[in-house]
Amino acid sequence: MLTLSKKTWIFVGVITLIRSVISFYLPLHPDECYYWLLSRHLALSYFDHPPLVAYLIRLTTIFSDQQFFVRLTAIVLSVLLSFLIYRLTLFLFNSADIASGSVIILNLYPLTASGIIITPDTPAFFFFALAVYLFARIVFGQSPPKNHHWIYLGISLGLGLLSKYTTILFFAGMFIFLGLDRRAIARISVRGILLALSLALVIFSPVIIWNWQNGWISFAYQWRHGTSGTGHWLNLLTFWAGQVGAGGIFLFLIGIVASIIFLFSKNKPKQFLVAQSLPIFIFFSIVSYKKSAEVNWPSPAFFTLAIITAVFLLEKNQPPKKLLFWFSNGFCALLVLIIYWHSVLGIIPLAKINPTWVLMDPTNRCYGWSDFTKELSRIANGAPIISTEHQSAASILYHSRQKLTLYCSSNNFVFWQKNLLKSLPLPGRVITYEYFTDVSAGNLKPEMFDRVNKKWELLSWRNNQIIRRYNIYECWNFRGF
Repeated sequence: MLTLSKKTWIFVGVITLIRSVISFYLPLHPDECYYWLLSRHLALSYFDHPPLVAYLIRLTTIFSDQQFFVRLTAIVLSVLLSFLIYRLTLFLFNSADIASGSVIILNLYPLTASGIIITPDTPAFFFFALAVYLFARIVFGQSPPKNHHWIYLGISLGLGLLSKYTTILFFAGMFIFLGLDRRAIARISVRGILLALSLALVIFSPVIIWNWQNGWISFAYQWRHGTSGTGHWLNLLTFWAGQVGAGGIFLFLIGIVASIIFLFSKNKPKQFLVAQSLPIFIFFSIVSYKKSAEVNWPSPAFFTLAIITAVFLLEKNQPPKKLLFWFSNGFCALLVLIIYWHSVLGIIPLAKINPTWVLMDPTNRCYGWSDFTKELSRIANGAPIISTEHQSAASILYHSRQKLTLYCSSNNFVFWQKNLLKSLPLPGRVITYEYFTDVSAGNLKPEMFDRVNKKWELLSWRNNQIIRRYNIYECWNFRGF
């Protein structure tokens, strides 16, 4: 039976309901506002990311721009991921208990539990996982793979690449597994590989065309973004600390230990899963030495890591391991519920522990932008707004529904506002701003103006705590960025 069991459906239904409620009430993160803004400017691709996340947001916000609809894709894909991981686990190990366990683990990782936030990782994670499932059907299926298997694989990989460039790491896992299982090579046809690659390339071609038209700037930017830096072992430590936290501490550590054990086992399905997980962590470990990798960068690896962990803890029905399974998932469930409640209600008393932690709280980055936009609009009174930071600029445009005139020098704004550069200097009154949390952003650059006059100071509050401070300046004659 390849459908989810009743109890598993109930679990997925409950956690989806919770995510939907959180998604409805939690204001958009500035990054989400930026992806929403991309969806208002549809293009073949963009400076900092491939376009699929923008296309999906445009699709789900046809009737409303409320944050729930901006994030709707994330909620839908999380349900489909649960179905997908259940089917893959059941196909490889023929155990409904292990399959249900993998669903539980995947949904309780703090990384995936925070997946209500819509980013390019959202569709990239899903289509990477779908490609893993389809490739498993090719190498472990009872009958030889047909053309449609390769077609589906090519479509999935193409959509994954159209979401995020790191989908290319799927091929590393594929070739590593083929090196571990020579018998699987017999099921791989050159015609099938070429068919899948051709379809993936066709689907990814808008990104290639856009980069060709713009001097390959997006590829160059992502390469610099991921590899720039002098290198330090502390970056590596920071990366792995982030992964341990994203994986719920106990579940992640168990999964890594199990991955190493499975790598040297003779069980090919286990090696298959490791090949699509461990190399990704190793790759980003190498990258993070130069520049500390973001927590979400290796996120596709958590798909097969969840199955590895479930197999390791539940395969032999050993009471100590089953106890460890429920303890680890119970710990994650508590952790995730605290994160959910805090994101909406601010229940963690960070100010009593360390006031600086309030400014560092990532959930606070979602708050304060609506009130700031209203006050900025009042002060501007029709004057253009100048920004040097794309996230805050996107937040202002989202909360004003693009009713304010705003110019920005960062990321994709450069491509949208090429005509501005031709008309500089911009005479008359303009407004600019800077803001401070635990770091400063969008800092004032007086050299961009002939004169800088009045300054207003605004404070954003949440639960009687200051979470952000803004300085707003009235300037004259904008010279350019």
